[in-house]
Amino acid sequence: MRITLVGMSNIGKTHWSKRFENEVGFKRIDCDALYRAKLKLLLDEQGCECTQLGVAKWLGYPYDPQYAENSKILMACEREALKQVIVMLNSSSQKENIVVETGGSVIYTGADIIQALKSLTRIIHLAASEQFQQVMFSRYLAHPKPIIWGDHTFTKAVYQTNQEALATCYPQLLASREKRYTEMAGVTIPYEEHRKDTADLSLMGVTGQS
Repeated sequence: MRITLVGMSNIGKTHWSKRFENEVGFKRIDCDALYRAKLKLLLDEQGCECTQLGVAKWLGYPYDPQYAENSKILMACEREALKQVIVMLNSSSQKENIVVETGGSVIYTGADIIQALKSLTRIIHLAASEQFQQVMFSRYLAHPKPIIWGDHTFTKAVYQTNQEALATCYPQLLASREKRYTEMAGVTIPYEEHRKDTADLSLMGVTGQS
């Protein structure tokens, strides 16, 4: 069985992919680790740290002058990482159990990448509740982390500060992302279900040992 997990940052993809790995012996592929390895080579040349805070500063907010160019660089690295994952899936045995843990911006990597993941794996969306999305926004303002806006437009009215514009646009971005994860996935698991303490791998359609 091949499974791809999609959803918001910090929604639980790492938690579930490690459960697949540790409880039933799936091979785990961490897409974030692959793309960060590629991004690190570029950031090292610029003297930037490839930590979450370092990448956040390098990328900036959507109103920062470097954001447009650096977001393209970041997405190019993520796209290359997913191409690598697709090669791994194509070259592996059909009998090998694999779980792919994607980053939150997988929905912006291109129709070809998404279609390949759909054809090679069962895509499961771990849904985010409205309350979780509000928590994400508060965290984003307090502790900036790199986030791709994709084709969702950041707009700022003349009377707004940057923070006020973020407060308007960021929740819209999260709602747009949730819709796209749902469209990409074959299965969407509600937030209340996949966050239960008693939830097990049967929730994902997996039973027994590999």
